[in-house]
Amino acid sequence: MGMLSIQVDESHRLDRPVAKYVPNLKKNLLSYRLLLKDGFELAKWDLDVAIMIRDTFVLKFTHHRGLYILRPYADQINSCLVRQATPKLVQWHLRLAHINFGAIKQAARDGVMEGMHLTKSDLAQDYNCEV
Repeated sequence: MGMLSIQVDESHRLDRPVAKYVPNLKKNLLSYRLLLKDGFELAKWDLDVAIMIRDTFVLKFTHHRGLYILRPYADQINSCLVRQATPKLVQWHLRLAHINFGAIKQAARDGVMEGMHLTKSDLAQDYNCEV
């Protein structure tokens, strides 16, 4: 247990002050839930990549053998990411293993899920899942 610091790009370093990790191990686990608690938002998630953003801080995870891998900084080709916030209803849909949107809306209305706070505009939207 200790300070874990990952250089993500030229100007950003991901610091975990009280991290449980194994030094010199090629792969350690990084908690998605803790990244959300730190203010990161899910910008994209599909079978090939997961991208999380906090302000100008971008974490890009690539899919490899069933895991999403965060690669340390390496010079990369200039790229541009157009950010569009993922609606809360879609975030819950992904977190709950693609449960249908109607069931999520009903759970939010009934208040059966702790921490699920959807606004009226969230509940009014209709979405289709492509999976």
